[in-house]
Amino acid sequence: MIKKVLLLVILFFHGALMGQIGKDKWNISTELSLPSGRSNVAFNNYLKGLINVNPKLQYKATKHFYVALAPKYMYYSVASYKVPEKMNGGMHSVGGNIELGYTTWRTNYFGLEFGVKAGFAQTQFITDKTKVTGINRKNCTYIEPTISFILAADEAVAYRWIIGYQFSSLQFHPNDIGLSTLGGYTESQLRKTTNSLLIGFGLSYYFGNPRTDNFIDE
Repeated sequence: MIKKVLLLVILFFHGALMGQIGKDKWNISTELSLPSGRSNVAFNNYLKGLINVNPKLQYKATKHFYVALAPKYMYYSVASYKVPEKMNGGMHSVGGNIELGYTTWRTNYFGLEFGVKAGFAQTQFITDKTKVTGINRKNCTYIEPTISFILAADEAVAYRWIIGYQFSSLQFHPNDIGLSTLGGYTESQLRKTTNSLLIGFGLSYYFGNPRTDNFIDE
C-alpha cells in the first residue's frame, strides 16, 4: 500500500515538473470556494456559506499583469438550528466582476497570482417565510482581493489553491429572511456589512502556450 502511495506521489510531481506555463496570453479558470461570513454577527449566525463559483476569462496584457472578466454565484444556507423561527432556504447572490492582477511563475511548475476583483451583485433571500411575505432583493457592490497558489500539471493545465476576502456593501437584517424579531441583535450590529472569507481551489486552462519552454520568467 505504501509503495502505491509513493508511486502516485512521484507520478504527480513528475507531471508537475513537466508543466511549463508562462508565455500564454489567454486562459480560462473555474474557481470554487467555501464562503464564511464575517463582520455582521447576525449574518454569521443565521446563514452558513455553502458555495462560491467564479469562472473567469483572463487576458495577460504584459508578462505579469492581467485583466479578467467573470460571472459570480454565491449561496448561503439558513442555519435552521440557529434561527429563532423554524425555516429553510437561503441567500442567492448573482453578479459579475472585473479583475486586475499580477501573476508570476517562480519555477517551471509553481506560480503565484495576486488579484483584486470589483463587481456588482443582486442578492435574493428565498426562505419559507419570504415566499409568503415577499422575496427580499438587494443590490450591492464588492471588492475582493485574492491570492492563488498555482501548480502546473502540464503546459496547458494548472491547479490553483485560493484564499480571498470579499468586502461587500450588502447589509443584512433578520427580516431579510422573514424573521419578525431582531433576535437580540442591536441596530449598530446590523449596520455592519456582510463580508466573506473565501477558501477554495480552481482549475485553469492556458491557450496557445508553447510546449518547448525551458524556463519561465527569465
